[in-house]
Amino acid sequence: MSRTNHKICRHFIYRLYWTSRVSRDALGHYGVLFRSKLLRRPLCVLGIGGFIGVAAGFKGSIGTGILITLLFSVMAASIFSIGEPSNDVAAVKNISSASRDPVLEKKRQLPDWLLIGCFIAIMIYGFVYTSVPRHLAESYIRSQNDEGDYDRTYSGYIIDAPLSASDDSYHSYVLETDEGFKMSFFSSLQDLEYGDYAKIDGRISEHRGAENPGGFDYQEYYNNKGIYIKLLTSDRKIIISEERFRRPGLIRQISAAFSGFREQIILSWKKFMPADDANILGAMILGDKSGLSHEMRNVFRAANLSHIIAVSGLHVSCFLIPVLFCGRLSGKRYMRRSVTVIALLLFGFIAGWTPSVTRAVIMCNYGIVSSALNQRTDNLSGLFISSVILLFVNPYYICDVGYRLSFVSTLSILLLAKRITYKLKTRMPRTVSEPIAVMLSAQVGMIPIITAMSAKQSPVLMLSSLIGTILSQWICIITIPVTAFDFIFTEWTAGRINSSILYYPVRGLIDILRRAAEYAAYDSVDAIRLQTVAPMLLASLIGLFIFISVKPSLIKKSIAVITSLLFIFGFATQVGQYYERPLVTIVFLDVGQGDSALIISGDKAILIDAGEAGQGERVLVPALDHYGIRRPDIALLTHLHSDHAGGLAELFEEDRIGEIGTPFFGYGEEYSHLIEGFPEAEQLFYPLRAGDTVELDDHVRMDVIHPFEPEFEGGNEDSMVVLLTAYGTG
Repeated sequence: MSRTNHKICRHFIYRLYWTSRVSRDALGHYGVLFRSKLLRRPLCVLGIGGFIGVAAGFKGSIGTGILITLLFSVMAASIFSIGEPSNDVAAVKNISSASRDPVLEKKRQLPDWLLIGCFIAIMIYGFVYTSVPRHLAESYIRSQNDEGDYDRTYSGYIIDAPLSASDDSYHSYVLETDEGFKMSFFSSLQDLEYGDYAKIDGRISEHRGAENPGGFDYQEYYNNKGIYIKLLTSDRKIIISEERFRRPGLIRQISAAFSGFREQIILSWKKFMPADDANILGAMILGDKSGLSHEMRNVFRAANLSHIIAVSGLHVSCFLIPVLFCGRLSGKRYMRRSVTVIALLLFGFIAGWTPSVTRAVIMCNYGIVSSALNQRTDNLSGLFISSVILLFVNPYYICDVGYRLSFVSTLSILLLAKRITYKLKTRMPRTVSEPIAVMLSAQVGMIPIITAMSAKQSPVLMLSSLIGTILSQWICIITIPVTAFDFIFTEWTAGRINSSILYYPVRGLIDILRRAAEYAAYDSVDAIRLQTVAPMLLASLIGLFIFISVKPSLIKKSIAVITSLLFIFGFATQVGQYYERPLVTIVFLDVGQGDSALIISGDKAILIDAGEAGQGERVLVPALDHYGIRRPDIALLTHLHSDHAGGLAELFEEDRIGEIGTPFFGYGEEYSHLIEGFPEAEQLFYPLRAGDTVELDDHVRMDVIHPFEPEFEGGNEDSMVVLLTAYGTG
């Protein structure tokens, strides 16, 4: 019996030893393979280094950034120092040969030391470029404020201004002072232009972040542009010098010229379709969002379709379809390439050279140049070379949300879409499987970005994204040649040909797109906000798609194990968060002069007051959407003054509130002024007096303790006072 146990133990030790040797050699081979692929794609290595440097400099302190830079430098040196493992185990001998990429075999490898040095250098460059100005700006603000809170004069050149500021509304400008600091300010002066030298009196401060849940984060918006100082001033404190002027650069001069052409195109569209449809086309094809209403922007944002109304690689590829078709008519390859390059550059100027457009144009031109040099195109290298170029031009481009979404979705499509299509084509036609694979790949890649943006996700939103992507492709493909035909033939025939019939398909597709966006935006209130999901659960979802895309191997098994562990721990964390949620949450909203409070308990909500007019759409609707509340179960109005009740009228117009409890209604000047926004006031308001109780659920109730009877026609003395009581367990 003891001899049998001895044999079993010896066999177990032998199997454990053999497994460890297989795993060690397999990991060694994969390490060598990973290193060789990196060496064949040096631009990818440089792009990754730039991303790390910018991220470390943008978010972290100087000390943290230095530690991150050193850590990744050591990791890079370790990866490139991997040696060839022993080939004792036959099961792993052919890993490298089976995984060779014929596209990359011909590429010349850089020396390890040179690639490591370039990686570290570009990482340090991105870190220094983004971290040093931020810390200098913070020190400058502190030093100015320590001297006293009063206006000072700041002189410098206007380095950012709208291309067209013909109306009297306020526009955002950027002043670069003589000391080298960039400051943002608002002005309605129509004669303030790019390159003007101005002397401005005002006070400086840091940009404020989002003041309310779901609100716009001005601090993040300006910091992503490298502007850390806000200048508080007024038009009368701005003096423009006529003696000094900085001439705009060539790129801006050409862009300004194309701005007029862009406006002319949009005006021509408005002749044949409603203004809202023309403005959507302007944003989708030309990158001009100035005509989009605030409501329409919110609809596309809530529907996760913001990428549809922002020119990106998708729209550039649609623009290339008619261009390539026309180029083939020449029959000469060099002519076709030349026409394509020129058309891409023209499109970049028309679209305003946004970071996402610049990335797509550079990537397309990289493919054209590779083809001209008889080299097979490596799309991954093309994607990263655009990032490296943008990094050297302006590292803050990488912080642009549109660029990040465009980059990660393109990267995810390149890595995952082909394998997902292969898995799906056995169950559905290729014409259906390819769009679904592209959509799923893009959505998986964008998960980290939209999570940081507090965005939401649901099956309806994913379906709307698929529909929106397909519709936008066809809208671009049809609109571009139709517009060209309209401009050319209408000019030749002196307007005798009516082109409106040509735009009917475009109008129909835009109408479907708008309806899909509106439906998805309505459903988005009930969608899952990704920030509330355990990060390990989201990581397991990404791991699932990577598992599907990887060929059977030891790596695939490792991914399966890691993904399973992430799902188990993520699910346990999510369940723990659910049972540990607070019994009641009170959110005080900044609505200006008045007050507003949102009380949440489970899936129930109470809204108390709504601030003055204009706060409903600006503050309350985003806050309700942020917490997934379509309509508060109860709305209370403490008294009838407009600085407490104005926002309720806007919520009522959008069907976001029901009945409203208030201690006073029925007559008086304040009441008459208030009901102008409530056509159904008699059915909408109901009285609440001291002694009444409002029950939110079994654990939360509100007791009204004042007033017993209103005596001052709903004024401050008649304000409702309630006592909130929460008891029990959630």
